[in-house]
Amino acid sequence: MNKNSILKVRSLGLAVAAVLATGSFSATSYATSSVTAALAVSATVVSACSLSTTPVSLGSVDQLNTQTLNGTGGLVVQCTNGAAASITLDQGTHATGASSDAAPLRKMVNSTNTGDGLAYVITQDGSSTIWGNTAATGLGYTGTGATETKSVYISIPQGQNAPVGTYSDTVTATITF
Repeated sequence: MNKNSILKVRSLGLAVAAVLATGSFSATSYATSSVTAALAVSATVVSACSLSTTPVSLGSVDQLNTQTLNGTGGLVVQCTNGAAASITLDQGTHATGASSDAAPLRKMVNSTNTGDGLAYVITQDGSSTIWGNTAATGLGYTGTGATETKSVYISIPQGQNAPVGTYSDTVTATITF
């Protein structure tokens, strides 16, 4: 090796040693970047309700007894938490001719002679609030998300002269939300 080559290698060695000692070298690096974006997530909770009934049997009517016969049934309702609803009851299958959705005059009929009738009343509170088939005569309800039972109060007024037999009617319950 000649003198110039030795000097070049020595110079290069000193340069490498100087760079290593000062830490001022850099290896090839690739710059990294990032970009962020917000991901919007949404859902809409809609009003939903379910409704079922429990049958009501008022038992035996003693026409000689002068007391009103009372019974209680139930509507099993579940609505989305916060859902506003109205529960209405129609006039029944055998309502009298003067009956209306706002002032239902319900009647059970004899299974052997449908001409025989036994009047009855359905109320919301067990006394005087007739439960009808309009927004004004329906039961206002706000859902909680839980299943609840709403009582249906049924009365057969005294003083009816109905023949012996089994009487029945079907009333349709509706929940509007």
